[in-house]
Amino acid sequence: MFLISERNQKIIVISLTVIFIGLFFFLSEKEHNKLDKERKENAKYTIGITKGVDWVYKSSAVHIKYEYKIFIDTYTATDVKPSKLKVKKKGGYYIVEFSKKNRQNSKMLFDLGEIPPKKVKELFEYSIGFWDTIPAW
Repeated sequence: MFLISERNQKIIVISLTVIFIGLFFFLSEKEHNKLDKERKENAKYTIGITKGVDWVYKSSAVHIKYEYKIFIDTYTATDVKPSKLKVKKKGGYYIVEFSKKNRQNSKMLFDLGEIPPKKVKELFEYSIGFWDTIPAW
């Protein structure tokens, strides 16, 4: 019978834990990159409104919840606010990039700045609910 010392058992458990955590992050990042690529290859644009802070991890990782509509369908998502940008956390209008193949695959483009509320109505008067390119305002 083969016995493993208590010290070696701890080393094995710690090693396996590190391997599984590393594998999880690797696969998550791979999926995230796949979604980013798919969204950029099939990009359409609309306007979304921020709904508040979803959760905060340190001051550099504030997750903002937002909503956007395409025709009559409403979608809700969360995106990370870049730490250097001032973003209106609730009630701010921003451009949303989404994939025409999977409309739930979206990203709020905070770096383009907030759209003035008066311009939102004007932009939608000349659209079908989304654009092929980023609209100017």
